[in-house]
Amino acid sequence: MNKRIETHEHISSHFEEHLGRVREFMAQPSVSAENLGMDEAAKLQLKYFQQLGCKEAEIIETGAIPSVWGYYDAGAPKTLAVYSYFDTNIVGTGWNVDPFEAVVSSHDPFKKVVYGRGANAKGGFMSFLNALESMKAVDGNLPVNLMFVAEGEEFVGSEHIPMIIEKYRHHLSNADACIVPGACQNVNGDVTLFLGNKGNLHIELECSGDSWGKGPSGGPVHSSAQCVVDNPVWRMAKVLESLFDPDTNRVKVEGFYDGLTSADDGDLVLINRLAEKYKGREERAIPSLAPG
Repeated sequence: MNKRIETHEHISSHFEEHLGRVREFMAQPSVSAENLGMDEAAKLQLKYFQQLGCKEAEIIETGAIPSVWGYYDAGAPKTLAVYSYFDTNIVGTGWNVDPFEAVVSSHDPFKKVVYGRGANAKGGFMSFLNALESMKAVDGNLPVNLMFVAEGEEFVGSEHIPMIIEKYRHHLSNADACIVPGACQNVNGDVTLFLGNKGNLHIELECSGDSWGKGPSGGPVHSSAQCVVDNPVWRMAKVLESLFDPDTNRVKVEGFYDGLTSADDGDLVLINRLAEKYKGREERAIPSLAPG
């Protein structure tokens, strides 16, 4: 029998077991902003790596919130680095169920869903590990080596990621590619797999008339004094305008795009295919669609 079919059959026959692992992971609180359950969540993540058969599996002590490292050696020629995070956002309000019970219930148009804080990340990653378990059960091994970095600080700024990368650089530098397991499935059953990721840069700008020496000093000044006292806010507006062009959706900072890799022929095929799929639907689906 085809190994892919066997793997799918194994997943189907072990659905309840796999669902139990998803619910176990989701039911463990892991709110990084409050340091709620983070040590326990890291130990649980460690257990899953050990169950998979990782040659290396250890909690990464950062002096703050821990992360987890795992390395599965399949003896394969190719190696994937796998990034995930097990922390969640704060619970917030508006819940109809306990956010850490991983309740299974109906939700139109789906038959059943699992409710819980962190369902998107923890549920998705646990499903990935479940699939790996089934692949291994069918074939006896995995087709690639896997290096796991499971972070515990994604929602609080990833302060220790540089330290983690440096600690395992001797492994990570040998990766052929990096993936972030988090495939989505729509109501039609179509699976969405993201082929790239974006980072973000957070900058705080502060303007002060006192420091500048040309604006209000020691307290607010009435707007009628604009003719004699400069307003730092207008200077800040010019600074913001110099950073980004909303008409082209491009960053204007010199050198920002230096070193950026252009899309290759394979990328362009996928991009054009995606554009064709949604042709004519952009404005109906997203009225405020940005240019570019």
